[in-house]
Amino acid sequence: MQETRIIIDKLQKGQKILNKNIWIIYDELVGRNRLVEKGKGVIKEEQEGPSMRAYAWSDLGVAQSRWDQLGIPGMIDEAKRSLELSLSLVPLDSHLAQGLFRLASLEKYQGRYETAITILNKAANFFKDQNDLYELLSAYREMKTTYGEQGKWANFFQTHK
Repeated sequence: MQETRIIIDKLQKGQKILNKNIWIIYDELVGRNRLVEKGKGVIKEEQEGPSMRAYAWSDLGVAQSRWDQLGIPGMIDEAKRSLELSLSLVPLDSHLAQGLFRLASLEKYQGRYETAITILNKAANFFKDQNDLYELLSAYREMKTTYGEQGKWANFFQTHK
């Protein structure tokens, strides 16, 4: 885990890292080759720059926000930082937009429902602009659930329409 912290520090400073080090992070956080293979498909060895870092941070944030990771002290904040950083590096695309769902989920986990709704609205607007009806419905479903968890039934039913 110490090696992971060093690699994360380098990423935050914008320093180049060897792509194999990204896979060390995935292995330590997730312990499953499935995510490693997914990451390898997204980030090619020859890629550099903000797109590579954005995808790396997004995938790292997803790994950090898994339910079995949330009990680790400080992991929620690390996951949020990773996801927020990924969203700040390049314009939003379909891969990075999936991170919005995780970010909203983390906000809900901390009781910040209004922030979660704001994030989900951003996701809904993106997917509407992309004409991605499946993910748009996913965003609305998440909003509806968030309103229901708060007992805001008027908003729940409005979103349901």
